[in-house]
Amino acid sequence: LYRIFLVEGLGTDGSIRSSETMAYGMTKYACAYIANAVEKQVVKCPIALGRLQPGMVTTDLLKASFMDKPVEEVEKTKRIMNILADKEETVTPFLAEQLILGRLTIRWLHPFKVLGRFANSLFQKRDIFDE
Repeated sequence: LYRIFLVEGLGTDGSIRSSETMAYGMTKYACAYIANAVEKQVVKCPIALGRLQPGMVTTDLLKASFMDKPVEEVEKTKRIMNILADKEETVTPFLAEQLILGRLTIRWLHPFKVLGRFANSLFQKRDIFDE
């Protein structure tokens, strides 16, 4: 059995957050569309399509998106990121473990974790950019 994974992210579901994320979201949506089409074609083949949902990760791409932004906008965005985002070295071991276990749907930041993060943010502040 061969496993092919789609790395989902902002835009995979077709939602549009802002014009600044248009190119990124468009590529994610295109990948999801292709994966859904391929899934219908490989029903009788030894191929399984998986979904990898790493959540919001503080990659270089994400950090670069703050360049040339007004300080107020950056601070507002960082407040949400500090609640929801994680560093690569935090997320990667979990994703790798799940891949090794053979899971086909792997989600790091599920809805209950999001709720917990927002609730916890009332009592404990995170700063993933300066850790």
